[in-house]
Amino acid sequence: MARWIRVSTVSYTPVEAGENFLERQREKLAQLAELAATARPKPDLVLFPEHCNVSGLPTMEAQMEAAEPVPGPTTERLSEVAVKHNMYIVVPMPTRDG
Repeated sequence: MARWIRVSTVSYTPVEAGENFLERQREKLAQLAELAATARPKPDLVLFPEHCNVSGLPTMEAQMEAAEPVPGPTTERLSEVAVKHNMYIVVPMPTRDG
């Protein structure tokens, strides 16, 4: 049976490229997902923009080089937030096979 769901979208400025970029970006995404979860009514689904985990890297080549496997560090971290708040999170990101 169909039901209504609440959807939140996230728009943000990525962290600056540099040392520990991926870790800092991952934590920013987690913080933004936590913030989205505080909306009332609480969202069932939180949507991030394309390449959200590598946005801010200077070139497309650098973004592709930073691709992660799934499951991987970013999906694991955001899964923690999703479980904590009983919601789904969509993370469109470049992925690495294996």
